[in-house]
Amino acid sequence: MNLTDLLRSENFDPKQVFVLRHRPSEPELNKVLPWLAAEKLTCSMRTSRRRARNFRMS
Repeated sequence: MNLTDLLRSENFDPKQVFVLRHRPSEPELNKVLPWLAAEKLTCSMRTSRRRARNFRMS
């Protein structure tokens, strides 16, 4: 799976998405950044699904 697949699975048009990358200079933050990103993505996907369900119900 790549970013395009993930965006499409959440009904985002990849052509409408702008992605910026940043790597912090702090070594400790660099160690936990992959975990933080994964956690944020999981929460975001849950929120997207919840919003979609609520939209369909209204």
